[in-house]
Amino acid sequence: MKALYVDECKQRPFLLAGFTIDIVEQHSLRKILRTLLLSGPRSLHFKAENGNRKKAILSELRKAECSVVVIRCKTKSDVKARICALNTLIGSSSVSDCKSIVLELDETVRLRDHRFLKQQQVLASWDHRRRHEEPLLWVADAVAWCVNRGGEWERMVRPMILETIDC
Repeated sequence: MKALYVDECKQRPFLLAGFTIDIVEQHSLRKILRTLLLSGPRSLHFKAENGNRKKAILSELRKAECSVVVIRCKTKSDVKARICALNTLIGSSSVSDCKSIVLELDETVRLRDHRFLKQQQVLASWDHRRRHEEPLLWVADAVAWCVNRGGEWERMVRPMILETIDC
């Protein structure tokens, strides 16, 4: 059984990253991720880290064999892009066996996400969490940032990407 952790990058193009993990492996990866925190911050936010820290974090994620699905959406409206990307992600065969979905909490889209997931009759349970409440969201955040940045950063996360889907 797997769980899906979802974060986004709202810069153009809009990216949604879905990190999948076997439920039995969640605890050990959370411990690893928490060891990467510096004193002070309650969470990792990739855009706030310096280059060497980013590389060290990515090294740990690659060692942990993290698997991520990336949805790239060129729709101009963030609202339409998010719905399109979320629909594409939950329809992907790479996440079809996920029994739970955790999305990073963004109060501006929480209700819309809830309505959409209910309307789609998603069989998995779902919830929204703040980044400091759920370290596994940090994986999706890191990959989304790197893919959006491109170049060397995107090359570093390529081994973790199961598939990239345009919508």
